[in-house]
Amino acid sequence: MGKRVLAIVLIGASFLGGCQILQALFKEAQPTVKFHKIKIDSVNVQNIHFRAYYKVSNPAQLSLQIPELTYEFITDGVKVTEGKLEKLRVRPDTAALVQVPFAVPWKNIYKVIRNLEGRDSFSYDLEGTVKVFVEKIGELSFPYSHSGRLPLLKIPKIHVGNIQVVSATLQNIRLRTTLQITNTNSFTFIIKKLKYAFQIGYLMPVEVFVRTNIEVSPDETEEIPVELDVDLGELGEAALSLINQRQLRYVFTGTFVVEVPDFAGYSGTLKFPFSDEGNIRLR
Repeated sequence: MGKRVLAIVLIGASFLGGCQILQALFKEAQPTVKFHKIKIDSVNVQNIHFRAYYKVSNPAQLSLQIPELTYEFITDGVKVTEGKLEKLRVRPDTAALVQVPFAVPWKNIYKVIRNLEGRDSFSYDLEGTVKVFVEKIGELSFPYSHSGRLPLLKIPKIHVGNIQVVSATLQNIRLRTTLQITNTNSFTFIIKKLKYAFQIGYLMPVEVFVRTNIEVSPDETEEIPVELDVDLGELGEAALSLINQRQLRYVFTGTFVVEVPDFAGYSGTLKFPFSDEGNIRLR
């Protein structure tokens, strides 16, 4: 008898809309999915990493399983990424905050950014479908959508100044330069950390980690002095031939971490990479 009733319910589910099924089965205790917030996790040269939060409420006494949640992220009418999450679960009579992480490639929004040149914000739509599996009932599917605006995040301009040789001996080469960071955004950020690696020729890279607390206003350029000591002590006679060269090839790479204000989805810290390479004149 129980199997027959379940079969009738599942057949009925194929003819009724998701909302009608939920109303019939859950009456006043219907599960809901509500948009909570969206924020940016991190930024690199390839992607902007977003994280959307949805509050899934399950007031019923049945466990909810979400076998699939699909999403599309649309900016100014252009779909820039899509994907899906699988195997989420919400226990009976509880509410869970479901996180939907996704990455938007810079190349996908290049056209959008071009159209947004001179503007400080953009509109977005986050939409998709949630499939819900209810114990003893079956699978239901219903759409969701949310629209809003975000400040247009722009990668700061980073310039490595002229690298000067302070001194060169058989023991070490001392170098000095500046790291110039221009804030191209419409909001102030604070540089909290700086990590970089400097490599000369075939030598092992020199890695440095610096904690800072530098506030950079919109359209402002901040200069961070950088000094490096390259140890040549273990090279022996090879150090002499090294410092007698007219110039040396260098590679300068790193990351700086900024803290941004908690507004319109931007919060916490973001990481921005930089790189530079060229030749150092020794004499």
